[in-house]
Amino acid sequence: MLFSISGTIKQKTADHLVVQTGPVSWEIAVPKPLISHSEKASAIDLFTYLHVRENSMELFGFDTYEQRHLFKLLIDISGVGPKSALGILSQAVVDEIKKAVQTNNTLVFTSVSGIGQKGANRIILELKSKLEKDDSFDISQLTEDKETSNVIAALVGLGYTKNEARRAVREADPKLGLQEKVRACLKILGRA
Repeated sequence: MLFSISGTIKQKTADHLVVQTGPVSWEIAVPKPLISHSEKASAIDLFTYLHVRENSMELFGFDTYEQRHLFKLLIDISGVGPKSALGILSQAVVDEIKKAVQTNNTLVFTSVSGIGQKGANRIILELKSKLEKDDSFDISQLTEDKETSNVIAALVGLGYTKNEARRAVREADPKLGLQEKVRACLKILGRA
């Protein structure tokens, strides 16, 4: 499986970069901001995903591993194909998408052609579930003040994952002091 490609940008189109690696050139669909920031004849390193269908194969490229990972999570959602997932990644950076998921903001998703309000709600619901279960991808967009960071660090020190700790902090009473909040989070995590 192709994981990444390093080469030189040979050509740019509205939706693709053509990247030359030795004697071979690859047509790679990438998010639109990456196209606008790329210059012909410059070196580029992309994380890639090869999408195989019954009658075609298409290569998608991303400038960060986090983008690639989010792309894979998006295309696993029923009704979201690679073009829609790439459209979402063209509308917003990964952190903005995570924040939209956390705050149930559908605008990032409805601004993509072919995704309506109902589809955006489904994407948020399914993506939130996927991100919360996926420790390799940090969903948190909490503004972590020092106390929140300390509570999360304490819970991680006790063997919980960062995502588990952050979920517990979101459920705990924000008015509690540090020690009380850690105890409250432990009770929340004990119930789960």
